[in-house]
Amino acid sequence: MANVSLIVQQASFQTTTVQNGDNSTTTYGPNTTWGAFLAVGSGTTALTSNKAQLHATDGNVHLESATGKNAYINYYSQGNTYINVQGEMLV
Repeated sequence: MANVSLIVQQASFQTTTVQNGDNSTTTYGPNTTWGAFLAVGSGTTALTSNKAQLHATDGNVHLESATGKNAYINYYSQGNTYINVQGEMLV
């Protein structure tokens, strides 16, 4: 499948589906301040030194910072963060 660039000024979508096996990923960016990207999708890793990802595998969700970078949760909102509060395992 070829890479496609799409610029949408104003649109109304009911459903968008990307189907390309382990390469079913959309990439957002780069942002103007850091020149970094976010990959969202399913399948194998898309991490690079300037690309973070949110990917689904077999029902698991993987939130990964770019290679060598950090993950921040509620950094800007400074709200509470709850991780597995009803579960028994937190490592």
